[in-house]
Amino acid sequence: MKKLLIALLVVVALFLGGRGYISGKGESYLKETLQAFNTLEQGKAKAELEKFENSFSGAEALIRLSVAGTSQAADFPLKQPLELREKIDYGPVFLSEMMPGLIRVRMQPRVSEWLRPEAKKRFLRTVPGDINLSYTGILDWSHVYHERGRSSRIVGKGTKSGESFLIEPVQVQSSFSTRTLQGEASISTAAMQLSNPAGGEELKMSEPRLEFRIESFDPKGPVFGGFGLRAQEVELRTKHRKQAVTLRFVPAFEAALQKKGEKWADLSLALRMKAEDEATRKLWEGIGSLTLSLKLQSAGIEGLIALSEMQKERMKLQEQIAQAVGKKDDIAMQKAILALSALDERWVEIYNKLFVKGKTRLLVDETIITDKKSRLQLNLLYIGEPLRGNTMSAMISLATNADRLVEGSFDLELEQALAQKLYPQAAMILDSMVSKGMAKLEDGVYKLKGEIRDGKIVINGTRYAPQELLMLILM
Repeated sequence: MKKLLIALLVVVALFLGGRGYISGKGESYLKETLQAFNTLEQGKAKAELEKFENSFSGAEALIRLSVAGTSQAADFPLKQPLELREKIDYGPVFLSEMMPGLIRVRMQPRVSEWLRPEAKKRFLRTVPGDINLSYTGILDWSHVYHERGRSSRIVGKGTKSGESFLIEPVQVQSSFSTRTLQGEASISTAAMQLSNPAGGEELKMSEPRLEFRIESFDPKGPVFGGFGLRAQEVELRTKHRKQAVTLRFVPAFEAALQKKGEKWADLSLALRMKAEDEATRKLWEGIGSLTLSLKLQSAGIEGLIALSEMQKERMKLQEQIAQAVGKKDDIAMQKAILALSALDERWVEIYNKLFVKGKTRLLVDETIITDKKSRLQLNLLYIGEPLRGNTMSAMISLATNADRLVEGSFDLELEQALAQKLYPQAAMILDSMVSKGMAKLEDGVYKLKGEIRDGKIVINGTRYAPQELLMLILM
């Protein structure tokens, strides 16, 4: 019993000692999370600690959030600056979340509290029940900030008679390092529904989910990572050729920008669509699923950095224009417009750094499943020379030398019946190529393979100039 009491006293002493240490640094921990937020926003928004009232067990904080270029914008709905009142709890352990941590940040606002008067009136006409929010953020001992947010059920009506929408409680989760900014986040809900009875339209989505991840962050350059959007099922009721139809399908989209060494980066895009019933397949001309993958490999990081810098400057100039319009300052507006136009001359430099001869490659892979399988594969290596001159002359040079920008291979398998329904002109060209022995037609599927080399298209070992091949096919 005595040993148990001593152990309990040791635990209490450690807890109180940890609480005392944390309470002395509570303000700096909160500022750490705000600095991470500001760095990620890259000037688009800024959070500042306006007031901090400390105690042994926690604190109360007032944070001012400003969105760049909106203070003079009459149509921006949020108050500027927006005041966020937060309650801070101190660790070292938060039993309700079963998580050790330094500080816990809590808020329970209503969306209408954040809106300007006119925007608030419009919002409450659309969403009469308002939206209640619940937010918790915990900075753990490894300085990873874990956020959990939830909204109430959202029920609203559209601007037109009978229009309505329903969104089940939205869940927001994120975890990111305040030091490296690496992390991930997601936004999801169980279901959402949009209805327009007058137009005979309705959209239902079950378990839609948006995901983000940051693998590497540099304030001077692009954010490396990715995002994805998917749903368990989408049901769309609409009109097709004046007839009411219902489509059920599963969508998914993913994009990623990944760093490959110090000089190169890979960009990838992927789209998947899958029909859930025969009615949808019929409306999709027999297509059961479609998969598309686009990959740009070994793009120059210097080009991505230059592109990122130009976009940041473009945003600043657009903000200056908005401010000049609000102040009715014609001179400032003209200067900003001229500076915005001058940015276009950077495209030549960006292009040359982004696309590198003999290094940058484009991969395309598209598959369509009907009763048969259709597939297109492209593997193209960039071999173009660096552009020179201003943007206009560079564009002319690109158009003139379009046949010498890439080399590589192509492989096409396309169902004849599908081509005749969706790509009738392509079907006519392929029929002509089959008749001339350039392509094959096997079991109702066109098959065509070839290469692009030295400005020529190579099919079955024969080299054709693009114009020559086109004339030969059409004859």
